[in-house]
Amino acid sequence: MGGAPSSFAVDRYDVEVPPPATSIAVKWLPPTVGAWRTGLERVAAENHGDADLLAIVVLVESGGDPKAKSPSGALGLMQILPLTGRHIATERKLTGHSDRLLTNPDYNLDFGAWYLGTQLATFRTPDDGGRSVDLAAAAYNAGPGKLKRHLRGDDALTGETQRYIRWVGGMWRERFLERSDTYAAWWQAGGSHLVERAAEELGVTVTPPT
Repeated sequence: MGGAPSSFAVDRYDVEVPPPATSIAVKWLPPTVGAWRTGLERVAAENHGDADLLAIVVLVESGGDPKAKSPSGALGLMQILPLTGRHIATERKLTGHSDRLLTNPDYNLDFGAWYLGTQLATFRTPDDGGRSVDLAAAAYNAGPGKLKRHLRGDDALTGETQRYIRWVGGMWRERFLERSDTYAAWWQAGGSHLVERAAEELGVTVTPPT
């Protein structure tokens, strides 16, 4: 399970960042993620996000299981920590937030889309084949503070975060292909367990990537 490069430098490129996708075009997504297409496309539009990227993050985070809960307490489709959820609610000046609401798929997707969009805006670089996505993925996984320290050379990214960049960034780069080698590698590295649990929860059938 090789990782992504251990350091990131925000360089300048004379290439414009492509506009976000408003609909999901990824053909190789499992049905456990496809089941959330309507919600993903809606929150992408509402948060000026990219529907394909949101779908890939849902795949890597939970496999599409709305009841997923990590050992650290992250919840739902986009695996939002309760503390992060409270921070998002405060930043958005939302009233009536509770940790329990993060288990609601629509609520969870909305919070995750907003948070991911914030990381993309914070670490935006002119597109060089997915640099902004790599940085946003690192911030989503490790937190923006840790990524900023890393970019200054004051902190190292964990192996977990490096793998996360590899999975999200790799699938992003392969989103328009008929199949994704990165998705197949993620599946073999343990992602299959997430998807299979999601399939059981949703009552759908999944097949391994070829």
